Amino acid sequence: MKHSLLQEACDVNTPDERLCELAKSKDKEICKAVALNPNTAPDLLLTLFQKHPVEVLHNICLELILLENPNFLEELYQNNSKAIWEKGLPLFYLHWASTHKDELVRANLGYNHDLPQDILEKLARDVSSKVRWSVARNSTVPIHILEQLACDTDYTVRMTIAQRRDLSNSIFEILALDSEQYIRSNIASHWNAPKFILEKLSNDDDSLIRRIIASRYDTPVYLLEKLADDIESTVRGVVASNRNAPKKVLEKLASDKVSSVRRDVAHNFLTPSSVLAKLANDEKVSVRQAVAKNTSIPTESIKKLAYDKENTVRLHIAQNHATPANILEKLSTEAILNIRVAVAKNSHTSTSVLEKLVSDESRRVRRVAKKTLKEKKKHN
Repeated sequence: MKHSLLQEACDVNTPDERLCELAKSKDKEICKAVALNPNTAPDLLLTLFQKHPVEVLHNICLELILLENPNFLEELYQNNSKAIWEKGLPLFYLHWASTHKDELVRANLGYNHDLPQDILEKLARDVSSKVRWSVARNSTVPIHILEQLACDTDYTVRMTIAQRRDLSNSIFEILALDSEQYIRSNIASHWNAPKFILEKLSNDDDSLIRRIIASRYDTPVYLLEKLADDIESTVRGVVASNRNAPKKVLEKLASDKVSSVRRDVAHNFLTPSSVLAKLANDEKVSVRQAVAKNTSIPTESIKKLAYDKENTVRLHIAQNHATPANILEKLSTEAILNIRVAVAKNSHTSTSVLEKLVSDESRRVRRVAKKTLKEKKKHN
């Protein structure tokens, strides 16, 4: 049955009325055959263009239809503008769209992943930035066109190139020198930025760019050492937070004149215990708080900070899972409610201390202590 219908759909002698009936078939092959049939009327081709644009455009009678109605391609496009993204479109349709007076049609064409190189090159030189932007977003664009677009006068076009994953070294070089900070920042944080680009951007005049380089997990040690001497404390602070910062850099930054840098060193859980011990004596509360939070804090520093004059420092010691049970027991008698709550919540608090806190004068402490006890018994 299907074979006979397919033959009928392909037959140039099949009447218009019958072709209209066949075009309503749920079978795609039959509908495509009708779309290719030279005897199919223009109105029916317009309807079929919704689902089978490639076949309609390959209909051998299209040239005759265009002689009678030069606007027919425009009518097809308006009937299904998304068809311009299809694979296998004939060259005459691609050229028609690439020279269309409406920039939105040309921009729409720029997204097509099956465009010949000469059309991509033409669209990349288009007077409209919208068209060039659409080409910049096309994942099939060759390197030489991307290089051209990386030098585009329009910020959005260059930004789109900077956000691509498939950048060549030459494009990295172009965009690393871009006048716009946001574009350079995208290059500085690009997952595939080569080492020589990281080195170049580590000298950028903008501290934001240098901070991005200082924060990368793959920034070479020699660049971290250089950025540890940066004039901006915010850059030095990011180096202090980097998990790959070498010991000698952390030791150096632990003596930085700016307290926020020393605080960042204290936050880094890979900071050597000897450095943390030094920072536990820092005059700034924020630095001692960071040490008290660090799970790599040495025991002697825990003991010291458990007696710190600042409530917030003792609170962080009470919350720290590195704090020994005997120190937590000492803190469980604190007058500060939040400190006793932190002890009650700490899973390293001994059962005996938790049992005492169950009778605490504060309902909140009692509730938290009961919950921690219950969890302890569940895991034992």
